[in-house]
Amino acid sequence: MSNKIFNSLIDVPRRADQDDLFGIDKYTDALVQFIEMTNTPITIAIQGEWGSGKTSLMNKIKDQLCDQEGKRFYPIWLNTWQYSLMKSEAETLISIINGLTNEIADIATAKNNKLGQMAKRSLGILNKIAGASVKVAVNAATGQNVGEIVDALGDARETTILKLRDSLNDLIANVVADSDKTGFLFFIDDLDRIDPPVAVNILELLKNIFDLDNCIFILAIDYDVVVKGLEPKFGKLTDKNEREFRSFFDKIIQLPFSMPIASYEISTFLSNSLKDIGYLNEADFHNKEMLDKLSVFTNHSLGNNPRSLKRLMNTLSLIEIINKVTMRSVENEDSDSDKLVNYALVCTQIAYPAIYKALCEEPDFISWGENTANKFKLRKLEDHEIENLKKSEEFDEEWEQVLFRLCENDNYLSKRVFNISSLLNSIKNEIPDGEDVGNYISAILELSSVTDVQAFVGPKKIGDRAEAQLGFREFVDSNIDSKLIEPFKGVNLSSGELSRTQRIWFNDEDGKHFCEVRFLINLSNGNLIFSINDPVYVVDATKCNAIEDPKYQALLSNYDSKFESVYEKYGFTAKNKLVPGLKLNRPKTGYVTNCKAERKYQNELDFYNPENLNDILEIMVSFGHCMYELLVDLRELNP
Repeated sequence: MSNKIFNSLIDVPRRADQDDLFGIDKYTDALVQFIEMTNTPITIAIQGEWGSGKTSLMNKIKDQLCDQEGKRFYPIWLNTWQYSLMKSEAETLISIINGLTNEIADIATAKNNKLGQMAKRSLGILNKIAGASVKVAVNAATGQNVGEIVDALGDARETTILKLRDSLNDLIANVVADSDKTGFLFFIDDLDRIDPPVAVNILELLKNIFDLDNCIFILAIDYDVVVKGLEPKFGKLTDKNEREFRSFFDKIIQLPFSMPIASYEISTFLSNSLKDIGYLNEADFHNKEMLDKLSVFTNHSLGNNPRSLKRLMNTLSLIEIINKVTMRSVENEDSDSDKLVNYALVCTQIAYPAIYKALCEEPDFISWGENTANKFKLRKLEDHEIENLKKSEEFDEEWEQVLFRLCENDNYLSKRVFNISSLLNSIKNEIPDGEDVGNYISAILELSSVTDVQAFVGPKKIGDRAEAQLGFREFVDSNIDSKLIEPFKGVNLSSGELSRTQRIWFNDEDGKHFCEVRFLINLSNGNLIFSINDPVYVVDATKCNAIEDPKYQALLSNYDSKFESVYEKYGFTAKNKLVPGLKLNRPKTGYVTNCKAERKYQNELDFYNPENLNDILEIMVSFGHCMYELLVDLRELNP
């Protein structure tokens, strides 16, 4: 077992001194230059979905404009979510006024006594306002609109909000005049973590009280939060009332800045993080083709949201650790296909839980049809709908049309249905030739199922097939040598890792591989199914059309009979004939064929009885010998 220490990615904002892994610093630098030159007062909105990096961006701005020596602004950072904990809406607003005012007063008091006295006057006004909070809370509880809270506060003991505003304006002007600073930068964070109507009232509060000279407010908020917060006032957003929503936003915000997620350069983050957690080895880290595919999978699922990407890395790290401690893998022996498909399925689990659940129920997704649609309780497509879908490359196959229906009842999935189809097609293209799609996907799903947050009816039997296959592999490793026939002198087995079909290589006396045989154990409805197969590269398509060439057809037909004899002797059922098909770019365009057979056992005890295990060893050797002879004859046809 490897002694490698796996890393996890902490979901905290990026510090100013940390590397820019998403290529966002150029946008930050432009925003910093704008702030340095702008007139005040002004309010800037950093817009972006939850987890898109708004706080990280504000950290960087604060460092460049406030924290470094000789910079021009006093920083005040306010986390609205913390101020809202265990408080009513009215109490939240009072707390925020109090927090901002006290921060300004602390800076003033630290300068000199004169400014300290001015700060005390501002705090005195604040205390009178805070004394009215009980009255406000009662009014809110009895049905007063929270939007009236500011007015209610203004009436408290003849103390108006205007007095506090004027006092703070004078205080800030004197602090700036008495220093080498040019103003205050207010960072208002986590507005999208609190109730949207409260967030909207905070925006109005900031506009009414803190829209002051020498002050720049930078708010981290998503426009969608503003929309939801205004729905009690304007109703649901429509084309007719959209202008009202936009007018409110424009009244509060003078400069909107949207997080440039689409421009994030995630390839560096992906490659470094996947290497750090041990998912990629050194060769993978420099494999551009693999890294490009990982980026494609990511774009089709999680996009460029940093928080989602961190969750992905932590999920993969946990899965990798589980594989190690359960001895399901040997470091660096995972095939490229396994790593890519596993990565894509974990992306699916995080981005599209409903699709992941469907794959868990029906792993052979390229065989989805009307029976699958009925199982998922999907509606039947009209003829004209089928014709329209067939015109699209993403939905011209029957399984894709089932996927389309699976997504259409969910607003989130329906908006991303083209990405989801592209993601599953990319997964399909990575499944090795000759693999049974259902068994292959099912095996890899076992690894990610431990991190699935969905609730399923009944227990998941995650480890049953894993334990069966590990036990069988150990038996093969200990006993196969006694069954070898000429020219085989030894064997090598693939790792004990279970995210793929197992492989056994038959070798000469120098350890050079003659041929390879693949085997897989699958558990289904209480039965154990043992499968054996191997794809064979026939000929380069640029040299010969193996589908039409009679000498290849005759050779394969002859070997069909040989394999059938082996199957019949040991009670196996042939699953396909040796008919060449086109193989695309793995590693070159050519024809491949595949022989495959399986046998079903009623239970594990039936499979593990000594007589059956002896037969299994013999069929694996006999199968390998037929494969060896076929390869020799193919080489003679195609020197």
